[in-house]
Amino acid sequence: DTEFGGAFDAGALPYPQGALGEGSWELESTALRELRAKIMGNHPTLQEVYGAPLYGIKTGLNAAFVIDRATRDRLVAADPRSEKLLRPWLEGKDMR
Repeated sequence: DTEFGGAFDAGALPYPQGALGEGSWELESTALRELRAKIMGNHPTLQEVYGAPLYGIKTGLNAAFVIDRATRDRLVAADPRSEKLLRPWLEGKDMR
Protein backbone atom coordinates (compact mmCIF):
# COMPACT_ATOMS: atom_id res chain seq x y z
CA ASP A 1 0.00 0.00 0.00
CA THR A 2 1.57 3.29 -1.07
CA GLU A 3 1.38 6.49 0.91
CA PHE A 4 -0.61 8.04 -1.95
CA GLY A 5 -3.13 5.20 -2.08
CA GLY A 6 -3.38 5.13 1.69
CA ALA A 7 -4.52 8.75 1.72
CA PHE A 8 -7.48 7.81 -0.45
CA ASP A 9 -8.30 4.78 1.67
CA ALA A 10 -8.19 6.86 4.87
CA GLY A 11 -10.66 9.44 3.51
CA ALA A 12 -12.97 6.99 1.74
CA LEU A 13 -16.67 7.10 2.54
CA PRO A 14 -19.51 5.00 1.16
CA TYR A 15 -21.36 6.75 -1.66
CA PRO A 16 -24.63 5.54 -3.17
CA GLN A 17 -24.22 4.63 -6.83
CA GLY A 18 -27.72 5.96 -7.53
CA ALA A 19 -26.52 9.47 -6.65
CA LEU A 20 -24.10 9.40 -9.60
CA GLY A 21 -26.21 10.75 -12.45
CA GLU A 22 -25.35 11.37 -16.09
CA GLY A 23 -24.22 14.95 -15.48
CA SER A 24 -21.34 16.11 -13.35
CA TRP A 25 -20.73 14.28 -10.10
CA GLU A 26 -20.74 16.24 -6.88
CA LEU A 27 -19.05 14.03 -4.32
CA GLU A 28 -20.36 15.51 -1.10
CA SER A 29 -21.64 14.27 2.21
CA THR A 30 -25.11 12.78 2.49
CA ALA A 31 -26.24 15.74 4.62
CA LEU A 32 -25.04 18.27 2.06
CA ARG A 33 -26.52 16.28 -0.83
CA GLU A 34 -29.90 16.13 0.95
CA LEU A 35 -29.79 19.86 1.75
CA ARG A 36 -28.98 20.70 -1.88
CA ALA A 37 -31.88 18.51 -3.08
CA LYS A 38 -34.24 20.18 -0.60
CA ILE A 39 -33.24 23.67 -1.74
CA MET A 40 -33.40 22.84 -5.44
CA GLY A 41 -36.67 20.95 -5.09
CA ASN A 42 -38.66 23.58 -3.19
CA HIS A 43 -37.46 26.85 -4.67
CA PRO A 44 -37.33 28.27 -8.18
CA THR A 45 -33.89 29.03 -9.59
CA LEU A 46 -32.77 32.61 -10.19
CA GLN A 47 -33.10 31.95 -13.92
CA GLU A 48 -36.72 30.85 -13.46
CA VAL A 49 -37.51 34.01 -11.48
CA TYR A 50 -35.47 36.62 -13.37
CA GLY A 51 -34.61 35.00 -16.70
CA ALA A 52 -31.24 34.13 -18.16
CA PRO A 53 -28.29 36.21 -16.92
CA LEU A 54 -27.20 38.98 -19.27
CA TYR A 55 -23.74 40.39 -19.77
CA GLY A 56 -24.76 43.78 -21.11
CA ILE A 57 -23.08 45.43 -24.05
CA LYS A 58 -19.53 44.31 -24.85
CA THR A 59 -17.92 46.71 -27.27
CA GLY A 60 -14.47 45.21 -27.57
CA LEU A 61 -13.11 48.78 -27.65
CA ASN A 62 -14.55 50.92 -24.85
CA ALA A 63 -12.34 53.87 -25.84
CA ALA A 64 -14.41 54.25 -29.02
CA PHE A 65 -17.62 54.65 -27.02
CA VAL A 66 -16.61 56.27 -23.72
CA ILE A 67 -16.10 60.03 -23.59
CA ASP A 68 -15.21 62.41 -20.79
CA ARG A 69 -17.46 65.19 -19.48
CA ALA A 70 -15.74 67.92 -21.51
CA THR A 71 -16.26 66.01 -24.77
CA ARG A 72 -19.89 65.36 -23.86
CA ASP A 73 -20.48 69.04 -23.13
CA ARG A 74 -18.82 70.04 -26.41
CA LEU A 75 -21.00 67.62 -28.40
CA VAL A 76 -24.19 68.83 -26.72
CA ALA A 77 -23.21 72.47 -27.32
CA ALA A 78 -22.64 71.72 -31.01
CA ASP A 79 -25.93 69.80 -31.36
CA PRO A 80 -28.35 69.72 -28.41
CA ARG A 81 -30.09 66.65 -29.89
CA SER A 82 -27.00 64.59 -29.05
CA GLU A 83 -27.91 64.84 -25.36
CA LYS A 84 -30.67 62.27 -26.00
CA LEU A 85 -28.07 59.78 -27.23
CA LEU A 86 -25.42 60.21 -24.55
CA ARG A 87 -25.75 58.21 -21.34
CA PRO A 88 -23.62 57.93 -18.20
CA TRP A 89 -21.08 55.12 -18.10
CA LEU A 90 -22.35 52.36 -15.82
CA GLU A 91 -20.56 49.30 -14.48
CA GLY A 92 -22.07 46.19 -12.94
CA LYS A 93 -21.60 47.61 -9.44
CA ASP A 94 -23.77 50.60 -10.43
CA MET A 95 -26.75 48.40 -11.28
CA ARG A 96 -29.42 47.54 -8.72
